[in-house]
Amino acid sequence: MVIGVLAILSCILGILYGIRRRKLMKLREKFFEQNGGLLLKQKIKSQGSHEAMTLFSIAQLQKATNNYSQENIIGQGAFGLVYKGVLFDNRIVAIKKSKIVDGNQAEQFINEVLILTQVFHRNIVGGNYPDTHCV
Repeated sequence: MVIGVLAILSCILGILYGIRRRKLMKLREKFFEQNGGLLLKQKIKSQGSHEAMTLFSIAQLQKATNNYSQENIIGQGAFGLVYKGVLFDNRIVAIKKSKIVDGNQAEQFINEVLILTQVFHRNIVGGNYPDTHCV
């Protein structure tokens, strides 16, 4: 009897966990779409530059920048602040956090990121230079 109750309880908990996980995934997809993620993926695909850029999760970026610490700010542009970050493999990167207000600005920000991934200069993050990688 106790084993049956435990089995039913664990089934219910498993179902609730699955439902919660699906809701979280849908919320993430919605956030990604609202913030220009689909546009970014389309532009990367159309330009064939998908190997030059890696997309990171919010959690990865927060960890790399120490939760966007003021101490890690290295610059500011028209579309947001630029932070110094350290990735899990100890690569030092520049992470630009967008302050997008509308869809037009999202497209401009995405265009800027795509251009930066194609520039090869020692003073611009994005080239194949030691300790610099585009994020």
